[in-house]
Amino acid sequence: MNNAYLERAKSAIDDPKILSLVAAKRAKQLALGMRPMVKCKSENWLDIALLEIAEGKLSYEFSDTPEEDIFADVTSDPVSNQQATAKKDDLLADDSDDKLFDPIEDTSRLADIFADEDNSDK
Repeated sequence: MNNAYLERAKSAIDDPKILSLVAAKRAKQLALGMRPMVKCKSENWLDIALLEIAEGKLSYEFSDTPEEDIFADVTSDPVSNQQATAKKDDLLADDSDDKLFDPIEDTSRLADIFADEDNSDK
C-alpha cells in the first residue's frame, strides 16, 4: 500500500473506519473488473481506490434505512410466505419421471446402468 496515497485519502475522509470500508469496497469492485476512474502507476487495487478517494472521484453516503437482509429465509409479507410455502410443497409433491431413483428399490434400472457402462468400455 502506498503511504502517500493513504495520507491524501485521509484528507478526503478523516474517519479511518469509514476510509477503510470505502477503500476496501472499491478495491473489491476493481478486482472484479470495474474500470479505474484515475490513472495510477501502481497495479494494486487498494492503491487505486485510495487515489480515487484522494482525488475526489469516490465518496460515500449513509442511508437511514438498513440494507435488505439477503440471508433472511422468510419475507415480512405473509402472502409471499404462503406462496413460497405452496411452491415448495408443489416441488416436493412432483411425481415426474425426472426425479432421482432409489437404487435399493429399483435394482433393475441400476443393473441397466451398470450394464451400459460395461458395454461402453469395450
